[in-house]
Amino acid sequence: MVTNNVIYSTTNIITSISNNHNATFTLYMRGTPGADYYVVSNANLRASMTSWTPVPDSTNKAGGDGKWSCTVSNAGRLYYRVVALNPAP
Repeated sequence: MVTNNVIYSTTNIITSISNNHNATFTLYMRGTPGADYYVVSNANLRASMTSWTPVPDSTNKAGGDGKWSCTVSNAGRLYYRVVALNPAP
């Protein structure tokens, strides 16, 4: 028998953004409880996903309620997306 302890993501969305008034923003996300995610950014919303850049230190595990967050600095206009490390097949 093969056991797989990986939690696959079935959802990942940014639910809100908070201005921290210090040139940073906190992104609040919701995903599958226990699944791992990271945030990517790009100045062009329509760019291919292969050209989006991972945000440093944004990898996080969704809590038991599926919620997680990370803080980003926005030196210029950027768009953000959430990426699951293990998307559901």
